[in-house]
Amino acid sequence: MKASTMFNTALISSVLLGGSAMAQQSKVEDVVTNMLGQLMASTTLEIQMDVQEAIANTVYFFEPESTHSPRGSVSVKDLSASNKAADAEQDDEQVQ
Repeated sequence: MKASTMFNTALISSVLLGGSAMAQQSKVEDVVTNMLGQLMASTTLEIQMDVQEAIANTVYFFEPESTHSPRGSVSVKDLSASNKAADAEQDDEQVQ
């Protein structure tokens, strides 16, 4: 009977100690899970911000390849000459 009592006592104490160890492990697991969740959220945010920054920089510095053929024409007109001609036309209209 003494052997069965010692066996029962050992079994009960191992179950009780194991239960508290599991409870502590569960608390540690919860803390680690929360820390990893926060770390993943901040890492995801940092990656998203880095991607947005890379896209913004690419758009800002983007220069399409320029072709050396002219696409338009530029002409320079002397304003003083055009004003004299317009004044002459107005004088002609007023005389008539």
